[in-house]
Amino acid sequence: MGDKCSTNKALAERMGIALIGFGCHKLNLAVKAFLGRRYVVEHSTARVDTVVNQLRNIKVAGSLRALTPLAPIKRNVTRWLSTHSMLNRYLKIEKEVKTD
Repeated sequence: MGDKCSTNKALAERMGIALIGFGCHKLNLAVKAFLGRRYVVEHSTARVDTVVNQLRNIKVAGSLRALTPLAPIKRNVTRWLSTHSMLNRYLKIEKEVKTD
């Protein structure tokens, strides 16, 4: 189990599982380091992040809502899953906008 939250600690003890302190944080750092060594991935992710931030602008977001019910997901740099979610949603939005 990950993190040092008291709930997780108690649950790990009851289940007889070793508690790995800050497991989620360590996983995030490992994924970030892995992706950071791939320039194309890092560069593309940064570009999508820039576009997503622009799509969240109130005027642009209104125009986007006219094309698709999907809203862009902003990435949280401390959570690797949010990067995946951001990229996945971006591709879905792009597909819907291109088909219209």
